Amino acid sequence: MSKFGTPSKTFALLTVAAIALAACGGSSENSSSESTAAIRTKNFILPGKKDLKPGPIGNITTTTIAPTTTIAPTTTTTVAPTTTTTVLTCATGGTCSLGNIGPGGGRVFYIAPTTFTSGEPCGSACKYLEVAPKGWSSTLPGLTNCIPTSNPRQWDPTCNQGAAITLAGAYRGGGKTDWSLPSIMRMSILKDYTGYVRYDSSCNLCISAGVYWSSTRGNSISNAHDFYYQRQEVLDSGSQASVRPVRAF
Repeated sequence: MSKFGTPSKTFALLTVAAIALAACGGSSENSSSESTAAIRTKNFILPGKKDLKPGPIGNITTTTIAPTTTIAPTTTTTVAPTTTTTVLTCATGGTCSLGNIGPGGGRVFYIAPTTFTSGEPCGSACKYLEVAPKGWSSTLPGLTNCIPTSNPRQWDPTCNQGAAITLAGAYRGGGKTDWSLPSIMRMSILKDYTGYVRYDSSCNLCISAGVYWSSTRGNSISNAHDFYYQRQEVLDSGSQASVRPVRAF
């Protein structure tokens, strides 16, 4: 028989000894302190990680997700183009009525039922006649003495030219260069429009009650119109009479 008896008895004796030693504050490794492994296990400290604080084993990674921003869809507004409507007047190329101010700044005194042919710039598309306003001659450029601005001769032998015709053709009302001395026929039309009109300082169209030259030559042919007696006249080309330009357009 063994000195300490059977193995089971030996284990029992060792167990009793260990319990007694623990009761006295001892240890099988060190009688004054717990084993290093026991302390590490108790404090959840991994071997070699002395700088970690007690806590769960391992590190936790935190991911911050930025909030989602919703962008409103872009709205495209289509703006219709602005339409400008220009209303044409008689002076700017529109339809004319009797008495309207024409493109040349005169008064419309005749409207043809259809277009008529004229030797003036409007050619075969002429439709209206306008007469220069009173005071028209005050806008003329400087003229020679042989072409006076009032009561000129129809034909002036001094200048060897048509004084009244030249004077009327020099007018530039409305910037137009096609003003002329009217024919005797156009003078009659003007007479029908104006009737008997005495001079009136407030009247833009007024034709004084006097005799006016036409571009028609004399020699027993009426070449002037008397607005006082409302009749055509035959005058010597050396006589003096008034002038009022007209133009077709």
